[in-house]
Amino acid sequence: MFETIRIGVMHPSSSEPTPLSEQARLEALYALNQLDTGEDSELQAIVTEAAGFFNAPIALVSLVDRNRQWFRARHGLDVRETARGCSFCTHAIRGEMVYEVIDPLKHQLFADNPLVLGDPNIRYYCGAPLRLENGRRVGTLCVIDDRTRGPASEMQKSHLEKLAQDVVSRFYELGETARTQPASRRAVSAR
Repeated sequence: MFETIRIGVMHPSSSEPTPLSEQARLEALYALNQLDTGEDSELQAIVTEAAGFFNAPIALVSLVDRNRQWFRARHGLDVRETARGCSFCTHAIRGEMVYEVIDPLKHQLFADNPLVLGDPNIRYYCGAPLRLENGRRVGTLCVIDDRTRGPASEMQKSHLEKLAQDVVSRFYELGETARTQPASRRAVSAR
């Protein structure tokens, strides 16, 4: 159920998505209406819990857009987005399982990644895909450390998956609220 990426081992699902499947994934992402939105206290609580459970300095709800990954919630990182080309989460959404990279400096996919060679100096990544009801994976709940560490425990991975499900549930709650809220109130809330 979980996959750990070790030195020199390719992720078996790292093949590029087909253009049709990627287009459908992006349409599902856009239908959520979660990109470029304000902070949400419940999503913030989830990333804070994930960081604490892993004893990691960074945790993110990352939404993988066409050319960027945008952070819907973040703990321990100031930036709101990065280029998709350097995104670990792009690889994580290609599979069904928790995606873990133990030492990116020694991994052929990430050794020259600017997020590894510079800030935030990623030395460990663990991400659970955000799987919608239609099966599309639109992003991840991930934890990041700037220190090399061993693999996460099965309990940590299971908890990360459960929290990822909580994130998706929150997306649907936010979408339902937006649909049922009067237009005038939505306009005031958006400011």
